Amino acid sequence: MAAKTANVVTRGISFSLNSLKLSDGPLAYDEMSREQFDQMMQRGLDEAKRNCARPAEDVFSDLMEGL
Repeated sequence: MAAKTANVVTRGISFSLNSLKLSDGPLAYDEMSREQFDQMMQRGLDEAKRNCARPAEDVFSDLMEGL
């Protein structure tokens, strides 16, 4: 079975769920270096420019179906 991928848009910021390391837990802003924050923001901006996003409601609906 192919792995599912998802991108989320929240408050106008796009990010990929695949880029999160949930086992380590997401980092809070004050836990990131400036470089890590800039990379995360650049990745989201690049994804938004490519229109690689779905509404958060759709992603959460898909996640709830998988539970």
